[in-house]
Amino acid sequence: MAYTFTKRIFQIYSEFGHHIRIYTRVAEFPDWTFQSSNFGSTMCLDLPPNVSRDYLAMILCFTLRGNNDLNISTYSVKNTTSKFIWNYSFLSHYHESLIVILPSSSFSVRDGDQRIEITSNSEICGSHLLYRADVTGMDEYNSSTFIAEDNRSCPSKRSKHLEK
Repeated sequence: MAYTFTKRIFQIYSEFGHHIRIYTRVAEFPDWTFQSSNFGSTMCLDLPPNVSRDYLAMILCFTLRGNNDLNISTYSVKNTTSKFIWNYSFLSHYHESLIVILPSSSFSVRDGDQRIEITSNSEICGSHLLYRADVTGMDEYNSSTFIAEDNRSCPSKRSKHLEK
């Protein structure tokens, strides 16, 4: 990759308002997404109190698996307090790894919510809840400039990294 994934980059992506998938190698996953060495198909995240005001997005990292060249991968995110469930299925190649940015506009949390449960038919390698406090006060060295392009033939947005 031409750049390192930083929390600031994920903040910018989270502001697009819809979930984003980034296919990359596991070696490119940010160290701060690994909260446990116990990888598997289920993961739980305990939420701190008064979380809703500063919550920006959830970042999920997966190693996709399957027996064929093309497989259907799925993941589900459930708020165990409100019982809200967000599901997503997509076609994937067995050798790919994936970072998902799930912004608060797609999966919100409220004060009083206690736990998020993530399940997948792929291996969940890491997760991180991104808050405003994670990215405030960053100096110019840690910031990156991106241009978001609207691609009318595709329902997602692309971004270009601009070198300083």
